[in-house]
Order: sequence, then structure tokens, then C-alpha cells
Amino acid sequence: MNTLIVYGTKFGSTKKIAEQISEKIEDSVVVDSKDLKVLKSLDEYGRVIVGTNIIMGALNANVKRFLRKHRKSLLHKEVFGYVLGSNYACEQKYLDKLMKLMASRDVVFLGGVIDPSQAKGFYRNIINGVLISMKENNQPLPSINFPKLETFIAKIIGYPNE
Repeated sequence: MNTLIVYGTKFGSTKKIAEQISEKIEDSVVVDSKDLKVLKSLDEYGRVIVGTNIIMGALNANVKRFLRKHRKSLLHKEVFGYVLGSNYACEQKYLDKLMKLMASRDVVFLGGVIDPSQAKGFYRNIINGVLISMKENNQPLPSINFPKLETFIAKIIGYPNE
């Protein structure tokens, strides 16, 4: 089965996860949500995996456009999604947003990364401020939950064909 992996990213973490998923799923194609104009239809894909980052509490705008544009087509495919974000307190809120857009319950929150070296200007200042606040309040720094990612990939690979 051909698999399309679409991701939206600001600083590269969501892309890295898309590539890790692709390495374990045969016949998969990874496409940045900025490059979706090349996709005329989803007909050649039986499975679609959508990854989105969270910036300032919002899903990636290009991912949202993709999901709205292909909503009807996605109803006839195996669809999975993952969210990367650093605010664990809002995990369910982010999952609910993506599930609603995807019309799928197979969505997972994988945590996130806060890395100021990947950002510039305004975003770098915000990220540095968040890190300082987390350290001052003895909060654990966010990270990717790799065991959860492996479980997610295993679920995709073992998902029954309809």
C-alpha cells in the first residue's frame, strides 16, 4: 500500500519525525505541507499520515488547508496523525483539533522540542523566554516521546486493510 506522509513544521522537528516514520513504512512518500501543490489528488495512496507542529497554540496552517481540501478523499483511506508540541497541558486540545479536521481517531501527541538555535529573531526570543521560565519553575524540558512514536508506527504497520 502506498503511504503519503504530509507534515508541517516551523523548526524541523515534525519533518524529522515524518522521515523516521517513512524509514519504517515501505512505499511511503514524504511531502512538506508547503509543497502540496504538486499533489493533484490522493488516489494513488491508500494510507495518509499527517504531522503538524503547534506554534502559539495553533496547528500548522498548511496542514489545515491540506486536510480541508482533501477531506472527502481522506474518508476512504487509512488516516493517521501526529502532533508535536511542547505544552503537555494542552495535549488533548491539540489532539481534538487534529482529529476534527481529519475525521480520524488515530492521532497521537508525541511531545515536542524547544530549541532556540533553530529559530530566528522574535521566535528565538520567545523560545529563550519559555526555556528560562521552565528552568526557573523546575519544569522538565519538553522532548519527543520516542517510545510513543514506536508504538504509533507499529499501529500504522499493523493496521488492518479495509
